[in-house]
Amino acid sequence: MSATDSLFGLTDPVLGARTNGNGHVVITKPSRMPRMGWLSTDAVLLSAACVLLAALAAAMGIVSWHAQYAFIFAAKHQHAASALEAFGLDAGAVIFSVLGIALARLGRRAIIERALVLACALGSCAMNLLGAELGSPRSVVVYVMPPLLFAAGSDRLIAVIRRSALGRREDEEGQRSAWVAAGHALLYLLRFLLAPPSTASGVRRMVLNAAPLPSATAVPAAQPAKAISASARGPRAAKRADGGGKQARLIELAGKRHDLATLPLADVSRAATDLAAEAELHPGTARRVLLAHVRSLQSANGSIS
Repeated sequence: MSATDSLFGLTDPVLGARTNGNGHVVITKPSRMPRMGWLSTDAVLLSAACVLLAALAAAMGIVSWHAQYAFIFAAKHQHAASALEAFGLDAGAVIFSVLGIALARLGRRAIIERALVLACALGSCAMNLLGAELGSPRSVVVYVMPPLLFAAGSDRLIAVIRRSALGRREDEEGQRSAWVAAGHALLYLLRFLLAPPSTASGVRRMVLNAAPLPSATAVPAAQPAKAISASARGPRAAKRADGGGKQARLIELAGKRHDLATLPLADVSRAATDLAAEAELHPGTARRVLLAHVRSLQSANGSIS
């Protein structure tokens, strides 16, 4: 693209231009009129889709309103209240759809708004279903179809508008529909009906992992892993693990200060007594532990007479 094209926002070469007395380029014969950025093909198609969605909302809303009004009026016998209540769920779906479109133009996922559109559509389906002939599948389909059709159209329009706003920065994870979450919920419901114990156990583990207690996460870094697992099993296990660590400390200290393989057994008691306080052990326990270790060590080396 030439400098002239960049100056005037044209994508095709101009057919004629000249330079005036001030040194400015003047186009005398452009190839076509400058393109208007807001009047692109994408914008026209998305605008048409929004208009068609509004028409679909009106058409499906009227059909759904008649079904809900008849059922609500049979229960309340109040014309105004029944008419207003019959508008509620479908009007909510339209409102959340408009909010989702507004967020999608900013590149947002609008996942909450899309989920609320789905919730309103399911609620409207339930209200319509109350007035249907439940024994007839054809009657059920006719009554539940309008809200679901609007919800599907709204969700896909929001996804496409967001994709258009993001352009090449769009990620597939961000384009997930609210219907995906509904599908997962339905699958888990079916799994619970088929295998209640394992499903309930898995959901329990998922909830506990997602919301751990503060005390479970604030473990001191200096605390040994062996002591942590032992304390989780109970105070007695923790005491045994702590005692094992002290005994190992005693043997380590004794090995640094004496040659345990050749240390006379008569001198073991005195050495253990001297190291008991440093290893945080009772002198009697220290003598018993160290003597047993020295006997075992020297017996393995064949140095005990």
